[in-house]
Amino acid sequence: LGAGRGRVLLAARWWGAGAHGVELLADHVARVAPWLQPAGITLTVGDMTREPLADATHIFCNWVAFSPETKARLVAHLRTCKPGTRIITVTRPIQAEGFTGHGWHWMLFTWGLEKVWLQEYRPDPMPV
Repeated sequence: LGAGRGRVLLAARWWGAGAHGVELLADHVARVAPWLQPAGITLTVGDMTREPLADATHIFCNWVAFSPETKARLVAHLRTCKPGTRIITVTRPIQAEGFTGHGWHWMLFTWGLEKVWLQEYRPDPMPV
């Protein structure tokens, strides 16, 4: 979600995953979608808060790039995911009920090192 120019989609394909991205900026999509298609990647123009998420197993969002209002809309939309869906965010975790943390790792981006958080959507607490 917020796929930009598709670098994360390429990484997903290198690991053998299916990869579909949605990006609000049509210019980004027009420039790179034709280059991603031969790798089996789809990149479409759209609003990430309207993208169907029911079949997703992992979702990446560049969390640092969103306003508080966009984050709130996105959290509400992420609640449409199946329990157990993994959410990967850059710089900060999602701090909302139902999103449990699994930890973070340093990762290198074009602008430098950032923390990347791995969380899981769990609307109901897991039994102890």
